[in-house]
Amino acid sequence: MADGVLLRETLKDVASVKTLKTLKIRLTSCGQDFGIVRKARHSDHFHNVVSLKEVGEYVNCRKGMLCHMHPSSALYGLKYMPAYVVNHELIPTTKEYLQCVTSAEP
Repeated sequence: MADGVLLRETLKDVASVKTLKTLKIRLTSCGQDFGIVRKARHSDHFHNVVSLKEVGEYVNCRKGMLCHMHPSSALYGLKYMPAYVVNHELIPTTKEYLQCVTSAEP
């Protein structure tokens, strides 16, 4: 990233921090408890939850759309495939590919 370039997501994060400071809400670290981070992340993407159908294939829980794990995804090719994942990025090609995913617990 070049100097002086601001991403929209970064600006949203800055606005959130300013809002927290205005409301006098203390910022704290989650430490090693990444479940808190996943829970916060999933709360905004609950409509993108997909469940495992077969190895590498998932079905959207709300729409029933068949999706495949993209080869560049961090979860692709693992011995263990999570029963549920939340996709943050869907790539439509000849197949619907899940690229940016996070494992979820029911």
